[in-house]
Amino acid sequence: LTADLEQSFNFVLFLSWIGCTFTFCFQGYAIIR
Repeated sequence: LTADLEQSFNFVLFLSWIGCTFTFCFQGYAIIR
């Protein structure tokens, strides 16, 4: 149970990191244009 909880938490952090990265890239792209 602890391992599954840790894995799901890491997965959530991974999704959050991807979302922030895409948002940052799109903002930078909009600023450049």
